[in-house]
Amino acid sequence: MNIQIYNNNMWQEANIHQKEAFIHLTNQHYNTNLTYEYYDDILNKNCIISRENCNTGTYIDNIYLIGDFNNVKVFLVIDSNMNWYNARDYQIWSYFTYLQKQQNELSFHSKYSRSPMQHSIELPFDNLPSDICYIIKRNPNNTIIYEKDNIERTTVRISDHEGYRNNYLGYCIRISGPIEFISLSSSSSSELIFPTDIINIEIDETNTDLQCIICYNIQWNIKYSCGHDKVCLICSKQIYNYQKQLKCPICKEIITKIDKL
Repeated sequence: MNIQIYNNNMWQEANIHQKEAFIHLTNQHYNTNLTYEYYDDILNKNCIISRENCNTGTYIDNIYLIGDFNNVKVFLVIDSNMNWYNARDYQIWSYFTYLQKQQNELSFHSKYSRSPMQHSIELPFDNLPSDICYIIKRNPNNTIIYEKDNIERTTVRISDHEGYRNNYLGYCIRISGPIEFISLSSSSSSELIFPTDIINIEIDETNTDLQCIICYNIQWNIKYSCGHDKVCLICSKQIYNYQKQLKCPICKEIITKIDKL
């Protein structure tokens, strides 16, 4: 992790309490819109860390943007494989700058760019090609994308929220049908057995306590061998069928057994 906080008009390393609070919120409230209160004895005060939803930033005391610069990814299709890939340094910087400035859209360009867009922000990185120009903005559904300044106006989704990324990846799997998705080692253990007598219940999307953290539509109804239980049977099967193994989206442990709740 590389957890940074925006303070005094600059990004700086978060202190130990801010890091612990950020990790706690990320791990314990994986896909819920909750807050966490903690005491920071470096600042000598109580603080609150919160995130309104998966397409907004995480803030301390609703003022200071905090984020993991090692956990920003872009959604790409490479050699017929759809997946989230680690963003480049300049994309990460512009993503968090966009969140920090809280504007509808922002344009960015590399140093020595021949034709930067009006009011464009220069990327503080050397050795970038001089033709990098793009806009970061929101789709009508509030997801964040960057749009390249080319003839095709290529758009790419970008996110630092793992719950949203898994949800979108699952959505793409469902609408794409069988494809050669992700090449993984075949040395995994014996085949995973799924319960067969489970009813998948659709629930109100506002009922965050019961939502599957991948699809947001089905009530979670199974328990993994690692002990976590926030995923539904349908999503678990889909991920396993395409990736030939199933990792818990919370702790990343490879699942060897699934129990009915």
